[in-house]
Amino acid sequence: MRLDIKRYVDLTFLKGFVDLTVDIDHDACDISQTPKSHSQSDATVSAPSKCRAGEDLKRGEAVYIDPMDRAFKASAKQNCGGDDSYKSQVVGFVKDDTTLGSEVTLVRTDTIFPQIDGPLIVGKCIYLSIVPGKVSSKMPTEPGTFRLKLGVARKSDEIAVNIGEPIFNS
Repeated sequence: MRLDIKRYVDLTFLKGFVDLTVDIDHDACDISQTPKSHSQSDATVSAPSKCRAGEDLKRGEAVYIDPMDRAFKASAKQNCGGDDSYKSQVVGFVKDDTTLGSEVTLVRTDTIFPQIDGPLIVGKCIYLSIVPGKVSSKMPTEPGTFRLKLGVARKSDEIAVNIGEPIFNS
């Protein structure tokens, strides 16, 4: 899959989870939209958009890819007794309902209709929920959870996607 990004998007979270190639179009860069720590804002990204479902998945669920290249519902909650931080590394949203073992198409577009845990507040940041696969207007703050901004609510059931980096709540 090739994903054209017309503004700065941090894709370092994909490192180690998927094969990733980034081609920078230096002539089309709009530096005004780029964080000061980066020098380019317009990139074309090659990453798998299809993989196998590691469990039944519903349209709009936020997912991570496990080391066996299977998609699972992402969660902000870390299980006791292990490093589950990769389970909060959202790589996209499920395009269509999919069953265990079937091919699943992931979308990483600017707008998505996610599975929701509670009402979304238009204009507010949206976070990965502690409920697997869902998003929420409520930022997880409990110890043992991750704060992961996924975008901003455009409507009560729609978000503009801009996936950030998970931060652990100790």
